Amino acid sequence: MALHRKADALLALRPDVAIVPECSQVAELGEGEFVRVAWTGDPGTKGLAVFARPELDATVDPSHDPALRWFLPIRLGGPIPMAILAVWAMHNPRAGEPPPKLRMLHALDAYAAFLGSDDALLIGDFNNNDRWDTPAAPTFRRIRERLAAMGLTSLYHERTGEAHGAETVGSLFWKWDAGLPFLIDHCFLPRTWLPRVSEFSVGTADNWLRLSDHAPLVVELQRVDANPAPGPVAR
Repeated sequence: MALHRKADALLALRPDVAIVPECSQVAELGEGEFVRVAWTGDPGTKGLAVFARPELDATVDPSHDPALRWFLPIRLGGPIPMAILAVWAMHNPRAGEPPPKLRMLHALDAYAAFLGSDDALLIGDFNNNDRWDTPAAPTFRRIRERLAAMGLTSLYHERTGEAHGAETVGSLFWKWDAGLPFLIDHCFLPRTWLPRVSEFSVGTADNWLRLSDHAPLVVELQRVDANPAPGPVAR
């Protein structure tokens, strides 16, 4: 929330694409450096926004289902053809919508073709982790299994080797307490893309807790095209 207070810190990460949960419907980023590609949520309050540099020619994919308010399928054109499903697994229930814990599974059904196209990643605030699964409701495990069937894997766990639910780093500091970190923000990307990841990090409480109870995920990928010289394409 209050993106204007955090914009300088976000811009210091030099993103090409920024996925911003809990974002105002009218928030902007930078002064002409970014376009707001899309926003979804409750009008007048907060939602999920995607910002991108203009040269990326980012658009909302035709598969977008407005009934799934907390998910945005985005296509990048221009020099970086790839797809991103931006996520904010908002907890608030609403009549006619799936229960919050099942919302992600419904979205994975709806966007199966989009995510299964070998050029898509899924990133954002999942509001979930294996540590809250139960034998009767292994919700996050089912999400991971569904994504694995699409060839997508969790970047954090691939890079660290840590088990799901036993992470040593958190992206959320519960009740603004640096001593209560939970990893609920995730990036799932094609397993075949792992060699392209030149940088991955999760922000620390020291750097971010003064601004937010969440810390950002930073993902940098190397370009794959006819030019053998790689370059950063997404962050």
